[in-house]
Amino acid sequence: MQGPPYGVPPPQSAGYPPPGYPPSGYPPSGYPPSGYPPPGYPPGPSYYPPVPKKSESQLPLVAGIILIIGAFAAIGEGAVLLIFGAEMEAAYGFGELFLLCGIIELVFGLIALVGGAFAVQRKMWALALTGAIFGLISIGFLFIGSICGLIALIMIAISKDDFD
Repeated sequence: MQGPPYGVPPPQSAGYPPPGYPPSGYPPSGYPPSGYPPPGYPPGPSYYPPVPKKSESQLPLVAGIILIIGAFAAIGEGAVLLIFGAEMEAAYGFGELFLLCGIIELVFGLIALVGGAFAVQRKMWALALTGAIFGLISIGFLFIGSICGLIALIMIAISKDDFD
């Protein structure tokens, strides 16, 4: 069965529109009620309930502080290794290994410090995680840098949803 071509109204013999359509008195007076949108339209934004804010945990803040503590331990040890390496080089003619380890420790400590700062701000989860990994690799005094880096790494990995 094929209908009339597009744009051509159906013949009146098909009962279109049906008799008595639209009914008399349609739409009823006072419709739609004041303050409501017309029928067929979705309600405006004021009709929807407010979206609740997600609760933010304190894990990124605590992890960032722990990571910054570990970073300062790593930077301190890097400075000691640099000073000790320079003394060894000046006094005995060797100490390049201490200088190299001191420079590496300083760089790892600075990366961990930047990662800790971003963890405190809850921004750039990947950079905070990278800082925690470098904090884990750094030694720090008596392995304080590594322990703090491990704790911060676990806390930052758990709290990924709290970051922007």
